[in-house]
Amino acid sequence: ASIVDMNNKSPSKDNFINRRIRKTQSEDSHDRRKLVDQKSYPNSQSQSQNARRMPRASSIMSTNSTASATRSSLATTSTATIPMSSSSQSNLRREAENERRWRVNFPLPSRMPKQVKLPLDFDFENKRISPIRFIDDEETLSFLHYNQRYNRMDYHLRKKLVEDAFCTLYISWGKVKQRQSYNSIGSRNILVGLEHQAEERQLPDIRVPWRRVIISYVEKSFERLGLRVGDVVTHVDGEVFDGNIEKLRFLLAMKKRDSSSVDIVLNADPGVAEALRLRSFMIRSQEFL
Repeated sequence: ASIVDMNNKSPSKDNFINRRIRKTQSEDSHDRRKLVDQKSYPNSQSQSQNARRMPRASSIMSTNSTASATRSSLATTSTATIPMSSSSQSNLRREAENERRWRVNFPLPSRMPKQVKLPLDFDFENKRISPIRFIDDEETLSFLHYNQRYNRMDYHLRKKLVEDAFCTLYISWGKVKQRQSYNSIGSRNILVGLEHQAEERQLPDIRVPWRRVIISYVEKSFERLGLRVGDVVTHVDGEVFDGNIEKLRFLLAMKKRDSSSVDIVLNADPGVAEALRLRSFMIRSQEFL
């Protein structure tokens, strides 16, 4: 009898496992809520198309993506040995399937805003030894013909600008080319918001440049910073950049006199910002259906 009483007082193995599962699920739920809060602010700032807010938003988004990847790897390591019930596994599968469906139906732009601290301890004037090179892009946005105000652009020009955000930029024979997204259905779903004048509001009065500077070559040592071929230089030390290579080299040379590095923001252009705003609007509209 005493042995039975002792067994009743001590928790069984099943109860212990169930408590661990509930604790893990509770922690995961808390982390997801926290991650949503961390994403909501920078997303709203990046969609605002405000030149002063977008570099800050890009920095936060870069930090969040790194932290998210670290948390994900740690969570996988810490929970790999914990057995999960069939209901928990089915919930995880359902969540993964829903997330995949959202990514397919409402994809993110091919180029996402990011901030990079670029070291200046190299000769960026010498193309042969420079670890990073740039190229003027006067082709892909040539439909604008000249710098325009976004709030004065017609529907067709704004549509082309948003479509550009879903294209990958690459270099071929010394020129910048566009590669269309494989998920054309997803980008068309987002453009529906533009057709219906999503969230009828006053369009931002910002300048949209008809030319831009693209990264054309990156050494592996600089790829670790997050730089990729096809990235668009949009801000230098928090200021909007809308010039050519010569202007960029002049700015970098001026920064090199006073500092060993410079903060540059990539892909935070009006087209990407509008694509993110339309995507957010379309997702919210689907959630209310």
